[in-house]
This record gives sequence, C-alpha cells and structure tokens, in this order.
Amino acid sequence: MSNYYDIKGQKVQNLASDPSPVQDGQVWYNTTSNAAKFEGYVSSSSWATGGAMNTARRQVAGFGESPTTAVVVCGQNPPALANTEEYSGTAWTNVTANPQARVKPFGFGTLTAGLVGGGESGPSSGTNSGEYDGTSWTNSATIPLTMYDSTGIGPIAAGVVVHGPQSPNTAVLLYAAGGTWTTGTSSPGFIGSGSAGGTEAAGIFTAMVPGDVTTSYEYASGTWTAGGALNQARNRAASGAQASQAQTLVFGGNIADATVKASTELYDGTCWSVQADMNTARRGLGGAGSTSTSALAFAGYTGSDQAATEEFTGAGPATKTITTS
Repeated sequence: MSNYYDIKGQKVQNLASDPSPVQDGQVWYNTTSNAAKFEGYVSSSSWATGGAMNTARRQVAGFGESPTTAVVVCGQNPPALANTEEYSGTAWTNVTANPQARVKPFGFGTLTAGLVGGGESGPSSGTNSGEYDGTSWTNSATIPLTMYDSTGIGPIAAGVVVHGPQSPNTAVLLYAAGGTWTTGTSSPGFIGSGSAGGTEAAGIFTAMVPGDVTTSYEYASGTWTAGGALNQARNRAASGAQASQAQTLVFGGNIADATVKASTELYDGTCWSVQADMNTARRGLGGAGSTSTSALAFAGYTGSDQAATEEFTGAGPATKTITTS
C-alpha cells in the first residue's frame, strides 16, 4: 500500500538560514529572506556587477573570507586615504577609518580578524600595522622593515608577508598571534606587487620581476618550490587570499607597459586555469574570498580611480533562488 511520502515526496524544510553543509539537489525555504532555494550546479564561471563603493580608489588593501564579509582599506584617489568600507553582499558601508592613511598597503585575514600594514604615505606608514576586529582598529607591533607593494596571506594568527620592491626585495616576515613579527625564509624571486592565496602551511604567490613573467611559487612552512606558470603575466592584481592554495583565484592587474587586465585564473595546486574575464579590466584593485567558486573584486585603476565591484561565481555546486520567471 502506498504512503504519503511515496506519493508526495518529502516536505520542503523551513529554515531560518541556508543549510550548511548542503546536499546536491536539496530544496528548502529560507524564512529570513522569504525565498525558496535549491542547491544546483553552475557549468561555467562568470562575473556579475555588485554595489559600488562609496569612495573610488586604487592601490588598496582588501581582505575577507567571502563576498558578504569583504573589507576595503586605504588606497589613494589621490591623495592617500584611511577610509574603510565593508561589503554586505549588495552594498558598501563606511566604517571606522584606519588610523593611518596608506597607499599600497598589504592586507590579509577576515572581517573580524584582519591585518593591514605598510604603505608609502606618511613618515611611519611603511612600518606601521594594525588589526581590525570588525568594528575598530588596534595598533600592532612595528614592522621590522619598511614595506609597500607587499603581499600577505593567512589568518592573522599565522600570517606570511613577502616584501615589496624595496631592498631586500625577497625578504619574508611572519606575523603571529599576540602581534609579533619574525623573519621568515626569503623568497626565491621578487614577489612585490604580486598576488597570493593559502596559508603559512600551504600558500601560492605570483611573482613580479622586471618585464612580464608568469612565475609563481608555492610556500610551505618556510620552504619555497616552483609553482605552475600563469597563463598571463600580471602584477598589481588581486586574489581571493583566504582561499586554500588549491582554490586560489587571481584576477585583474597589468603588465609592464601598464596595459590593464580583465583575466582571471584559478590555481588547483598544480596548474593555473583560465576563468571568465572581469567586466572591467583594472589594476591596483582589492579582492576577497575563500573558495574557488566565490570571490569579490573591488576598486582599482583604469585611467581613473574605480568604485566598481564585481562578484565571481565559479563552476560547480551553487545555491540558487527559485523564481516564477
């Protein structure tokens, strides 16, 4: 004899938030957003326009683990800026400004535990760093080197920062819980103005040396090895730096003649693969994200300072909203 579930199937769950983890094909109703949703599949990557920043700028620091927890800090318009903004997934909100106006700072971490440091503007900006807790800034330990155009990865309890174009341009500094800086193993090549992703135990850095190069280096607890070659040379690009080494996205940037790029590449732990181009080619932009299927690009320079934001969706499982159209 048939029963209700054989005839009608399982009931759709009413949930206050989207489930995690979610199963392929799962259907639910989000009572907070009043939307029916399901876990589907995206066959190819794409970029979509997001909300514009309140202040257009370039040479920013960006960090955050997702497109709904992104932070943009400092940069120039010009002049040098201290402005901080947070992204909700649809719009940017001005929040507490960084204590130091900075151009070309580095940044890494999450919305509630981020670090920004270095920069070119001001007498002490290159050696100053500060932690962000999602509400306020706290000055951290003085950086042992003057740094700008540097590149950082990891959580702030175990950060790795590779020096910029200043001498010594292969120096590496490690940041630890409690706000201490120590010297790490020098990189095998110049990584200033590069991009990166991963952690202290497994990271990936793209190089920048005079001329156009496609070099990348893997980093693992002080050991450097050759990474896969990029499909396109670039510097002053951005990345989803909170992603694992095998899910790191790099996007935008420029080549030596200042031609700006819209291209996006994904590292799988061995090779870089071409993804969808951004809608706006730019350099000196910021990025956020922690997976290969979701990232945020913002700010930058195209000949003028940009406030544009773009949201990346990669191929793979994706939550979709059910509509009547």
